[in-house]
Amino acid sequence: MNNLGIKDISVIFYVKFCIDIQHFWVSIDGLTTIGTQNTATLQINDAAPDTFEVEFTQPTYSISENGTYAILTLNRTGDLNQYSEVQIDVTGGSATPEADFYWDTLIDDGMGGGYPRSHTAYFAPGQAQATLNVDIPLDAVVEGTEDIAFSIGSITGNGIAGSQNSTTLNIIDVPAPTVEFAHTTYAVTENSNWNQAFITLNRTGDLSQSSEVQLSVTGGSATPDSDYYFWSPIAYFGPGQTQSTVAVDIPGDYAAEIEGTEDITFELANATHAIVGNQSTATVEINENPLPTVEFSHADYWMAENNSTVQAAITLTRTGDLGYYSEVPITVTGGTAADGLDYGLPNPVATFGWGQAQTTVYVDVLPDLEAEDTENVTLALGNATGATIGAASTATLEILNTEVDVINQPPVVTIPISSQSHEFQTDFILTLDPHTFTNPEGEPLTYMARRVGWTWNGDSQTWTTQDMALPDWLVFDPETLTFTGTEQMPGWFWTQIEVMATDPEGATTSDVFAVWGNTQSGIAIDGYIAGATAFFDANKNGIQDGNEPSATTNDLGGFDLNLDVETFDTNRSGLIEFEEGQLVVVGGEDTATGLPLETPLVATPDAEVTTLLTSLVANLVAGGATVDQANQQVLDALGLPAGVDINQLDPIAATANQEPGGVETLVAMVKVQNTVTQIANLLDGLADVSAYDMVQAVVGAIASEMQPNSTVDLTNPDRLQTLISNAAVAVQQIDSNIDLAQVEDMAASAATVMAAANQRIDDVVAQGNDILTDIAKVQFVALGTTADDLQAAAAGTKTIDEVVAANTGAALDAQIAAAVVNWMVLPVVVDEPILDPLEDIFPPMLEDMVPVVDEIFPQMGEDMVPVVVTEPSVPNLNDIPEFSQSGIVQPTVSSPTVPTMPTGALAGADIELTIAGAAEGTAADDTFNGDEGDNAFLGNNGDDSLLGNDGDDWMNGNRGADYLDGGAGDDTCYGGKDNDIMLGGNGADLMFGNLGDDTISGDDGNDFLNGNQGKDLVAGGSGDDTLHGGQQNDILTGDDGDDLLCGDLGDDTLTGGNGSDTFMLARSAGNDIIVDFEDGIDALTLSQGLTFSNLAISSLNGSAIIRVDDEIIATLTDFNASLLTENDFVG
Repeated sequence: MNNLGIKDISVIFYVKFCIDIQHFWVSIDGLTTIGTQNTATLQINDAAPDTFEVEFTQPTYSISENGTYAILTLNRTGDLNQYSEVQIDVTGGSATPEADFYWDTLIDDGMGGGYPRSHTAYFAPGQAQATLNVDIPLDAVVEGTEDIAFSIGSITGNGIAGSQNSTTLNIIDVPAPTVEFAHTTYAVTENSNWNQAFITLNRTGDLSQSSEVQLSVTGGSATPDSDYYFWSPIAYFGPGQTQSTVAVDIPGDYAAEIEGTEDITFELANATHAIVGNQSTATVEINENPLPTVEFSHADYWMAENNSTVQAAITLTRTGDLGYYSEVPITVTGGTAADGLDYGLPNPVATFGWGQAQTTVYVDVLPDLEAEDTENVTLALGNATGATIGAASTATLEILNTEVDVINQPPVVTIPISSQSHEFQTDFILTLDPHTFTNPEGEPLTYMARRVGWTWNGDSQTWTTQDMALPDWLVFDPETLTFTGTEQMPGWFWTQIEVMATDPEGATTSDVFAVWGNTQSGIAIDGYIAGATAFFDANKNGIQDGNEPSATTNDLGGFDLNLDVETFDTNRSGLIEFEEGQLVVVGGEDTATGLPLETPLVATPDAEVTTLLTSLVANLVAGGATVDQANQQVLDALGLPAGVDINQLDPIAATANQEPGGVETLVAMVKVQNTVTQIANLLDGLADVSAYDMVQAVVGAIASEMQPNSTVDLTNPDRLQTLISNAAVAVQQIDSNIDLAQVEDMAASAATVMAAANQRIDDVVAQGNDILTDIAKVQFVALGTTADDLQAAAAGTKTIDEVVAANTGAALDAQIAAAVVNWMVLPVVVDEPILDPLEDIFPPMLEDMVPVVDEIFPQMGEDMVPVVVTEPSVPNLNDIPEFSQSGIVQPTVSSPTVPTMPTGALAGADIELTIAGAAEGTAADDTFNGDEGDNAFLGNNGDDSLLGNDGDDWMNGNRGADYLDGGAGDDTCYGGKDNDIMLGGNGADLMFGNLGDDTISGDDGNDFLNGNQGKDLVAGGSGDDTLHGGQQNDILTGDDGDDLLCGDLGDDTLTGGNGSDTFMLARSAGNDIIVDFEDGIDALTLSQGLTFSNLAISSLNGSAIIRVDDEIIATLTDFNASLLTENDFVG
């Protein structure tokens, strides 16, 4: 190394932390000698880290006691490079741990356990500040300010506590809010409909948190679950909320009972995050129901004598709450005419049914050819039942002599047509009441009907009426006053009809009513499209705007689209026409192929199916053709049979049912679908337009080729090439960037691919196997891989030659053969499957009901069919609708119509809920025992026993579970509230159960029995009886005699017993179980305008099932459904 001139050698050691190297030596070559200092020591010292200091940032912290948390902040100074944990300790204070603050309480982990709260502040390397949270719960107790003392405990690392090593957290008391009633008294009126009392509560103070308080019923004269229902006894206040409301339901008093004002007392308790204020109690007063008012419609009536008896119509008007059944007797209080000589009053009682505002009684004007002066009869209204008498309580009937010149009186409207409610789904039949119009002179009337429309009157912006013939789809029979809708009846329409009555002198009067349909039913078809959106496109932009109604298609493509005709019928034609909008279907999935619908479908508003064939019709209509002209152009162009209605025919169902034109229409539809989808996909790879605009451009290109008497062959490659080119030109109007030259380069090859798929459709038909399935397989490929390949070719990811090779010839056939599809076809025959025995469908009744049945109705025995007991909603009886075709657009009356009471049951009966001179009971359990005369008993509170014995008795049990036995005579009995037992005894009895689950037996005689509300047991006994169940699920048995059984609302069990019995059926009234129907002996009758043609009859486990649309209205147990014919139904 000396040869190199190097004198010194430096040795560098890289020393790793914590390694102690004590000795080292250096090796040199033989040319150099080692000196005496030939060893050395390197000592590596471990340097101690710098210290750091931790302390609270402030001596005092404060937090409001409002359910949040306090933050304690600590600062760290000095060496910040170390990780450190600082323990915080609670050293004292006036606050209570786990009550005023949480320290050791576990934090809920949401899985039934918990984990400890942290008492440690953490400092990461470089971190100068850390925090610790202390949870402060919301405390509704007024305690004043409390505090917690904290200090710094252990510190990891080389840290020490600073001078501010302790702090105090002050918890400032926030008083809980005060909750109390807003008023001391609340009032509600009990009427014929359900009502609600609303109780408001106020909250003051701190509103930052949620609060709740319980309302308890502590007293009052009203009976719970009878006079009122209190479902939700908790009032809730959200953050910031100062007022809350709870509701008390007040059921309708359909029996118009006289009870006086009743009340309920409430008290506040168990407040959460609040305290109850001074106004902790309140009262709800249930005021007596205001009865309707009845009075004469006119002060004077007149009628001319004739050579035969004529009738003078005396009309009465009822105003106010019309939810009651009302009766009022009419008496003669004076006048110059003689009873039995000049006049007669055969039926002196006027009745009003539920919702009825006007009624008529008739005075017979007897024949009298003697010349005499005008005579008169003074009529007066007596004590009403279910009503009060108004100011016009008297009227005069003038009887004119035949020789006196008489001014002709025109006909009058007696029963407005709009009050004769009618709902219908597909078949519209409305027969007007024969007393809709009345001729005061008793002569016959003739009738006509016309449409009353509206027309725009220039620029004056006013509407003027005009009369027109009835629509083509509506026929009026003036002899029977019956309107009948034809098969051409549209789904969407709105029209006003005027019916005019004319007397022999030419005097007329008329009444106008509205008929409308707000629901258009349709089917979206490629295969059936499920989950698609069908909407009414008013502005024809292909986009569902906010005001445009829509519906979602079901698994069979079906949809019901509700539309407000008055809103969208802008030209006031009464119909929704193409100029006012179109039907559009977008999205969804083809249930046969499983492929998404990529081509929006369009149809004119009258269409019942929506396909790409209807899209062609709509396109031609948009070009100026009528719907019929456009339909014919499509038929001619695609070679479809004459008479096919493209807008109405479901080609899938028609093919399955082998209907004429079904296969041909299905083939044409699929070819158009294939063509439109494949051209749209091809152009979609070259242009940026919406799916709707793209499809409309392709559809327009095809429609433009459909000139009158022309054909469009979609299996011809040359014709398809032309369609591709024309569609591309149409798309260029939307997206000018499309490369038409590129389209032309691919058009011939693409047309070959499209023709191949459509030719396979013809092959399927020629083979004649499973046409629906085999066509679906072709679609699966044509609309799936083939359409995707064409789009890929246009986008440049595949060559057009590759697409041709994969989608023609044997390659196409292989794809089709491998396709898996699932056709769903609309059912054409209703055939019920065999299910478990009927007893499994209808589980047994409650056992505690059986002893009552066995005791009162022993003849039912083991043949009684059990029923399912459910609670129907209470209808609003005060809302009378106009006529609506489908769906309930206006409020509808779902209660049964008022029964026609038999004359025998009414003869001599004074039907009132209270009666003068009646012996009245007390609040205790009373017993009344009548004598041989006509007795009148009125129970009060308590469980009363009322025994009429002989005579025509009147009895009302009123409140309590009462026992009523009329005994001999024609008795009138009311059960009142609660669960009553009522026996008619001998005679023609009139019995009403009123409220509660009642047991009613008419016994001997021709009785009228009505359970009214509750789950009632009603038996006619011997005689020809009329039985009504009323509301809820009732059991009716006619026993001996020719009985009429009407279950009314609810799922009722009906047993006719011996005799020729008639069972009344209705829509929306429940599934009535008829257990002993005998063919050729018993009969069925339909209400609400239903006819036999509305019914679908099928078999279920040996029983006959009667449906209206999808609703089961009756089940005839152990009855052969094939025996049930139109002959079993009476008018």
